[in-house]
Amino acid sequence: MDYTAALESEKRALHIRIKQFGEEYPKTADSYHSIGLTQHSLMDYTAALESKKRALQIRIKQFGEEHPNTADSYHSIGVTQHSLMDYNAALESHKSALHIRIKQFGEEHLKTADIYHSIGVTQHSLMDYNAALESKKRALHIRIKQFGEEHLKTADIYHSIGVTQHSLMDYTAALE
Repeated sequence: MDYTAALESEKRALHIRIKQFGEEYPKTADSYHSIGLTQHSLMDYTAALESKKRALQIRIKQFGEEHPNTADSYHSIGVTQHSLMDYNAALESHKSALHIRIKQFGEEHLKTADIYHSIGVTQHSLMDYNAALESKKRALHIRIKQFGEEHLKTADIYHSIGVTQHSLMDYTAALE
């Protein structure tokens, strides 16, 4: 994919949206968010974080702290903070997203599972393997409930759990 061309198009859209609707418009936030995603794909993590944080500011102002779009921004910011190896900040961003997603969608929703997994991956990077294992198992439980045992997304979580169990030197652990 030509991310550079995508970034230019997204920047044009942002310029038009700001000109037509202003800096604080929800679609302007969407443009900042898209720009941040593309900058992340280009591995320009610092710029991506800036764009994603701007989207978050607008979304909080427009929708409040407990809106699904706000949760998406927190999650996306956490992914970029993780890429920047700012794991403590990433964990806080993911926890903010989790709080909103549980409130909006409940404990058993796939978007909630995604956040539990992201939290587990970040906890693993922080070498908090026991907490990582618990978070990943929570994501597994939800995915099994939603997709079943034989789905690829379930397999991805099993793999991630195996990585953490390996780090714990727990080579024979059975999953509950």
